[in-house]
Amino acid sequence: MNSKVGVHVSSGPRNGYGLVAAARPMVVMAVNEGGVLTETGAPTVTIYRDTTVFGDAPSGIDLTNEEGARALANQWYPALKQRWLLNPATYYQATNEYGGNDVQALKRLVAFESRLVELAAADNLALCVGNFAGGSPGNLEVWKSVCVPLILFAWQNGGIYGRHAYGPGLLTNADGSSTDGNSGRPFVEAAHLQTLGISGGMVITEAGQNAGFRFPGLEEFMTDVARFDALMQIHPVIIGCCLWTYGTYQNYPANIQSASQNLAGYLEANPIQPWQPPQPSPTPNPIPEVEGQTVITTRQVNLRTAPRLLIQTQFVLLDAGRVFEKIGEVEGDDFAGDATWVQVAAYLHKSFVAPVGGDGNRVVTTKQVNLRTAPRLSSQNVVALLNAERVFEQLGEVEGDVFAGEQMWVRVALYLHSSFVTGVGAGDSFRFTHWPTTVRAISQSFGNNPTYYNKKNLPGHEGLDLAAPLGSSVFSVADGTVSDIHPVDDKVNGKKHAYGIFVRIRHGDSGYETTYGHLQQALVQLNDEVRGGDLIGRADNTGDILSGDSHLHLTLKHDEAVPGGAKYIGYPFKIVDPTPFIAALLDGTPPAENEVDLLAYMSTNGNSPLYEVQTMNGGQQRHQTQVVDDKFFHTKDGEWEELWADNRHIFRGTDTSPGNGEYYTLRDGTVYGSKWAERRMAVGETFERNPVVINFGKNGCQELRRGSFRSWLKLVAVHPTYTFFTGVKLQDVIELAWLGSLTGEPLETYFYSKGIGLVGWKSRDGRQSAVSEIHEPGARPDNVREKLSCLVTD
Repeated sequence: MNSKVGVHVSSGPRNGYGLVAAARPMVVMAVNEGGVLTETGAPTVTIYRDTTVFGDAPSGIDLTNEEGARALANQWYPALKQRWLLNPATYYQATNEYGGNDVQALKRLVAFESRLVELAAADNLALCVGNFAGGSPGNLEVWKSVCVPLILFAWQNGGIYGRHAYGPGLLTNADGSSTDGNSGRPFVEAAHLQTLGISGGMVITEAGQNAGFRFPGLEEFMTDVARFDALMQIHPVIIGCCLWTYGTYQNYPANIQSASQNLAGYLEANPIQPWQPPQPSPTPNPIPEVEGQTVITTRQVNLRTAPRLLIQTQFVLLDAGRVFEKIGEVEGDDFAGDATWVQVAAYLHKSFVAPVGGDGNRVVTTKQVNLRTAPRLSSQNVVALLNAERVFEQLGEVEGDVFAGEQMWVRVALYLHSSFVTGVGAGDSFRFTHWPTTVRAISQSFGNNPTYYNKKNLPGHEGLDLAAPLGSSVFSVADGTVSDIHPVDDKVNGKKHAYGIFVRIRHGDSGYETTYGHLQQALVQLNDEVRGGDLIGRADNTGDILSGDSHLHLTLKHDEAVPGGAKYIGYPFKIVDPTPFIAALLDGTPPAENEVDLLAYMSTNGNSPLYEVQTMNGGQQRHQTQVVDDKFFHTKDGEWEELWADNRHIFRGTDTSPGNGEYYTLRDGTVYGSKWAERRMAVGETFERNPVVINFGKNGCQELRRGSFRSWLKLVAVHPTYTFFTGVKLQDVIELAWLGSLTGEPLETYFYSKGIGLVGWKSRDGRQSAVSEIHEPGARPDNVREKLSCLVTD
């Protein structure tokens, strides 16, 4: 066995830790004293937590809301980063056991850590988020709805999830099972996370006996460690555990130093392996069709990681969106008559289970569904449709050598009887090209909760709810044009709009239209052309929300949808089910986080408002972004920078503002103008450039010098809000860095705000300038760009 055992290191005596470190524990978690992390080496995973900046959570977080928690992250991150960089580790932990069972506190934690994840990712640092107290939050459904989006967001940004586990005595029973819901909680969570189709890791950052208060004795400790290790082996999501603790925490006698020699021997006998995120299930071989039946979909489930398949796994297990897309496409008289039934059976293929004879397939269960009363089979209907508790009870009861070996797979096929289903069409050519949120998870599916939605004259939930942390990015699912915007969460005709702040996008001549609801803000304007993956808004919970949690509501409509039609049955307002479209993206690679169109930040629709920009020594210039034909200019009083764009790049031409009575032009070879950046970039992405730079004197326009300089432009961050040293706070700001090398400090940093343009600048030597005041339209005359009669731009 390859061990997953690691250790937690507190302050105080830790004699013998060197033996364990040399034996390579799976993971080492250190508090404040990061030097202990250097005593081991690869492939040990290291985590560092610092309590000198703040303790378990930042001061003020209990007195604020989710938006304020994100602002606190901006405030505290620089100090955290400074400490982290002094203590190199694989991952960094910012909070510890915050939130408990308080849902609102947990939401603040999610907002705070989500923002920290964004900031850290921009600095190529990865976080260990969560680190909840053993067994908390006590309500598992609260953990799923509130905490899981944070975990998935951290995974997508290279981080991991941490949680604590303590036993009332030992962590495990004599039979190898966990002693209670506290010590067993990591395995319940790991099994759930494994079902979500997103790859990532989890560390039990504190794992201790006797609730962490007392070392249980050497023999009991080592027996417990081995049994707990065996439980961790079942779950590839779990990287390892950090045994509590080396050192002395608050004078509790739980120091494990007396076990050092035995623990080192255990690790040497069970050497660790480099941890890799669990890979998606391998593509199954074709399952032969059963006579008279048609295979609609197949899916594999790893019984090593999900030995007990629960109801919650079915949507992923049976790929339900694609199954029911095809059921829903059956049209015409196929379902005519009073006995409109589709019979469904789940099969286990003989190559994966003990031979049962016959045709090589074993019918586990069958269930009939009346298409008159359930004309649109959504993911919620899977439970009733397949009588799932019995199906998966029988799967879980398969024992013995049938599932021996590393590849313990059960293949499940969903069949529809051919006498009931005919003429399944190919469907529409329109497709979603991008997942619309930063977290690839569905929190409420189409058709859900009919009792609630019947009160709104709807058969059920009229769209999909997708996990989206507060303030996180929302993207367009496909190319289109913004056809409608509701920009404020106000009352319309005496009541709030159900979707709150929303954006609606028309997708060409396909007949389809998508709506993105419950936003914090819309970041596009009416009639804007957008591409799939473009940033269009920020997530929130505005409008009429049943759960009260931040998420994205996605509605899909089609021009030809009519209530009662065979293809789009039962929903008014031309609403159709988006499940088949989103299902195609469930197993794909997520779009790059914070991928944005830089042009939307650098240029404006017409001239921007005038705004004052102040330097650190009190100097001031009046700036304005001005648009002339296909070019735009960042003006600084009379001086200006010339830019333009095509579909792929943003170009720079002439800049009259470098000072010293000079201006310069940029060329790519002999062609006027130089590609400055990719028009669309993701956070962390760089663009290499090597233009010819020609400097001229403004007085006489004589050429002074020319040369080229290889450099890179990097999109550092997309800030939902950013507060400058002048005290001005702006929304939706991008940060770009000009780099002389890929690993060096930025030579200069630029800040652009959507609808305004260039609003801030920093240099490597500490100089900076930033917006200090924005004037009302018409309050000041537009800037007049200086003219240089001898300027050559061809």
